[in-house]
Amino acid sequence: MLNELNELVQLYQEGGLLMIPLILMCLLLWWAIFQRTTLLYQFSQNPESLKKTPEYSLNKYQPLVFILTAAAPLVGLLGTVIGMIETFDSLADSALYTQNGGIAAGISQALLTTQMGLVIAIPGLLAGKFLKRWENKLQVHTEVIS
Repeated sequence: MLNELNELVQLYQEGGLLMIPLILMCLLLWWAIFQRTTLLYQFSQNPESLKKTPEYSLNKYQPLVFILTAAAPLVGLLGTVIGMIETFDSLADSALYTQNGGIAAGISQALLTTQMGLVIAIPGLLAGKFLKRWENKLQVHTEVIS
């Protein structure tokens, strides 16, 4: 357990400053997915309650899921740009071995933040689409009951 925690800390350090917002985005995304799943499950257990509920409550957390899913790769891409700038700065200074790692650290940072952005976005996108489909089925089922 301690070894895995050390690896996560090292991954964070290698990824640079943008790993903090990426980790926060990941946590917020999965919280919203959990909340949306719980809400849809409650409505699926009692479809009659859907008739008495305002339309927007069924869509609760959906915009947050899709915004975070779209934003995560962009933040990862920003990390790529920052890492590449660091790499080119090291090349321009002819400092292949600097305190902060030079070229290798810049490329590593670029790849890690991009990877993290995609790791957040791809499952978030799939979960968001699944939950939207579930919402649509609930709406159709409610219309049939009416």
